[in-house]
Amino acid sequence: MIRLYVFILTHTSAYLSAVLVPYSEVSTKVLCYAKACKTFSYSPNISGNQIVSTSFLPDLFFRSIKESYSTIDSPSFVLNEGIVAYPDSISVDRESTTRFESFPLVLVQRNSSVHALRDPCRYSRTINKRVFVVGGSTNWYHFIFEILPKLYLVDKHFGEEPQDIIITRQCEDFPNFKAAIKLFSSFHTLILADSRQILRIKEAIIIDDFNIAPFELKSSLKLHPSDWKINSLILNEYATVFRGKLKTIFRSPSTNIQDKRIFLARKVTNSRRYNQDSLIGISIQYGFHIAYLEDYSLTEQCELIASTQYLVGPPGSAWASLIFSERPLTCLSWVPYGRFQLSSLYSTISQTLGHHMSFFYSGITEGHSAEPKDPYFVDPDIFELHLSLLLTP
Repeated sequence: MIRLYVFILTHTSAYLSAVLVPYSEVSTKVLCYAKACKTFSYSPNISGNQIVSTSFLPDLFFRSIKESYSTIDSPSFVLNEGIVAYPDSISVDRESTTRFESFPLVLVQRNSSVHALRDPCRYSRTINKRVFVVGGSTNWYHFIFEILPKLYLVDKHFGEEPQDIIITRQCEDFPNFKAAIKLFSSFHTLILADSRQILRIKEAIIIDDFNIAPFELKSSLKLHPSDWKINSLILNEYATVFRGKLKTIFRSPSTNIQDKRIFLARKVTNSRRYNQDSLIGISIQYGFHIAYLEDYSLTEQCELIASTQYLVGPPGSAWASLIFSERPLTCLSWVPYGRFQLSSLYSTISQTLGHHMSFFYSGITEGHSAEPKDPYFVDPDIFELHLSLLLTP
């Protein structure tokens, strides 16, 4: 891979120009945890129409990077003055789908201009040992499908002895996150770090991502199903172990599921708003129970979803709950017209986990609130039509 050199800032700046190198050029391979494989990405299934894209994931490794600086929620490491290591799976050229940013240690600006903090040692906390860098997130989806699997992988491959694992302190602030972390780390030592704290790490053991999705999206680029890649074997293996651990602390669901129907409602937050009340009213008429999953404990969420047959709700983190059911679920959600209409995130995960998830367009166009955080409107008549079709044998 060609290294990317960027312009030099003035010597008075807190940042200096940086050289980007992928992990594979500066790390030592510790263990291959997954061999290269073909992956399948599924666009939203709309009226039976679905695009299936095929791509490949390379061998995936635990890797060692020594004497580096990083922030715990960052994918990048500053090895020495002006050299920044980043995951091989992240594209950083100006035409690519995604970019990365690791402020305050690393900045990425327009046209991939990269700067590293000039004197990170002045601001850093030292961790003078080998640690597994797991990271963290306060987003339930990213936590369940990106962070917690890394804890599982550390425990699976290195769990014969206690290990030091570093995660973001914020994960411990939320009871459900904390409970899930405990399932895979009770034998290990957790080192907590604030998300923006600069760390000097003697030896960081990092884990290649098996679930790759675009982030820091550029608004001008249209997305395709293949922008999401996931190793289905690892996902299903992790999901099985996760459910198994949860079953040790809650009662198993009844084998006689009585057509249980759940609408995944969202409380009023800064998340994307839509005409939820009208859709809730329709759903209740069709026998759906309304669930605000943020009010449920981890075990309560698992018990609820594991005993459900039909699941309906808006796009968002609540769909991470798909992992809690080993039985096939029948699901309904919606997607906006525009550059997100081929977003394969939850359609690929549901397919991989063995669920059937259908979608319909919510009526948003490129010219009207096509960004992921904008308010939008779902036509109640169209919603009711697809809800009735979902329940038709």
